[in-house]
Amino acid sequence: MIKIIPILPLLVMLFCSSLPKSKSDTTIKYVFAKSGLILRKKPELNSEPILTIPYGSKVLVSSDGPVGEKLEVESLNGYYRFVKFSENIGFIFDGFISTLIPPDSKLDDISHYFEKNYKKIKGPIQSSPNVDNSETKVYEIHYEKGIKLFTTVYLGGGYTRISIPNATINDGKLLLLTIYPKLKKVKFIKDKNSESFIVEIKDDTTGIEEYYDIRLIDTNLIISVGGET
Repeated sequence: MIKIIPILPLLVMLFCSSLPKSKSDTTIKYVFAKSGLILRKKPELNSEPILTIPYGSKVLVSSDGPVGEKLEVESLNGYYRFVKFSENIGFIFDGFISTLIPPDSKLDDISHYFEKNYKKIKGPIQSSPNVDNSETKVYEIHYEKGIKLFTTVYLGGGYTRISIPNATINDGKLLLLTIYPKLKKVKFIKDKNSESFIVEIKDDTTGIEEYYDIRLIDTNLIISVGGET
C-alpha cells in the first residue's frame, strides 16, 4: 500500500484532466456483476466504498492500466482499474466489466442474446458443412462489430459457435456465466493442448450432455455452446 498511495493523486489528476478532452484516453465498459460492483477509494478489497455501480451500467475505464496485484473473484481473474461512473471516480475490480452488452435477466440462450443486442448485417444463410452428412445443416449470421454466429444442427444434437473480434477470455466467461447461471456451480477447465477453457455438464433429467468452450484465435474470441442426447 505504501507504494500505491503516492501515485493516487497523480492518477486522479491525469484521469480527470484527460477524460473530457479525449475519449481515446478511456474505454467504455459495462458492469456484469448482478448485485452491482463496488467503487472504492483505493485499489484494495478492504478500501472504503464510495457507492455500488448497478448491473448493466456504463463506466469509463482509464487507459493508465491495472493497479496492484492480480486477483481472482468467483473464478474471474482481474485487477483494480481507475474508472469514472456518473460524477464519481475510484477503483473497481475489472473481472466484472466487459465491452460486451450485459444480457437481459430473462435471456437463457446465447443466440437470442446477439439477436436482441446487436444489429444484424447478414443472414441467416445456409452454408455447406465440411462433413459428408445430409442431415447436418449450418446457418450463418453476421452482426455489427464483426460478430459472426454459426449454428450447426445434426441428428441428435447441435452447437452454436460465435466469433467476436477484440474480446477476451474473461468477456466470454462473463457472458456465459450470466446467460447460463448453472455454470457458476462448475469450474472452467483449461485444456493444455488447445489453450481453451471448457465446461461439460450432463442433465440427469433430460440426459442431454452440454458443453461450453471459450478460446482465443488470433484477436478473435470464439465461444462454442452445444449439446447432444
